Amino acid sequence: MTPRIFFIGNTESGKGIPTINDASYAHLNIVSKESIQQDPEALMERIKTTDFDVLAAMGGDGTISAAFTMAAALNLKQPILMLPSGTTNDIAKNYYETVNIEEILTTTDFTTTITTDLGVVNDKVFSYALTFGYLSNVPYTTDQKLKNKFGYFAYMLRGFWEIWKLKKYRLDVNVDDEIVKGKFSFVSITNTKKMANFVRFPDSTDLADGLFEVMLVRTPKTPV
Repeated sequence: MTPRIFFIGNTESGKGIPTINDASYAHLNIVSKESIQQDPEALMERIKTTDFDVLAAMGGDGTISAAFTMAAALNLKQPILMLPSGTTNDIAKNYYETVNIEEILTTTDFTTTITTDLGVVNDKVFSYALTFGYLSNVPYTTDQKLKNKFGYFAYMLRGFWEIWKLKKYRLDVNVDDEIVKGKFSFVSITNTKKMANFVRFPDSTDLADGLFEVMLVRTPKTPV
């Protein structure tokens, strides 16, 4: 029996991706097609009132992260199927051997699921990375047209213009009963094996062990 799929997608993410109405997905039993760009409350209401077996999210890391957030907020029991079509697709790369959507659709065993940790900060759920400081805003301020045209290189271009905006934050960080003090320009709390193509954690990193990786970058004396 083909599972009933509630489909949410970001038609603007990535580089040359198909739209959520693409005929290549016609063989799936999709009971609802929704855009992630709509009002979040309205989307969550549709998810809550629709009978389905799998929540499928097609888009970049932001879209897939939003799917995790909504699923947690609604306490969904249905699994999430990730269909990566963004610029970096870091979240999907943690779990899949490929980020090719067609391969994922043809090889996915809908009877088998895996678990992963979610983090909560101030009642906000995150599934991948919580960051602040230098370059943290680059994924959100990079022009979408540039991302569609140049892919990951668009982030690098945006990051170059941010190099002179280095700030410092005086922090006391309590990690594993140890207090780390100092001035930091970048902080991340992550549950991933790689972040933004420039930070890689060991392949042995367990995404369902109840632990998160913390990275603190002290403020340098000069920007370069």
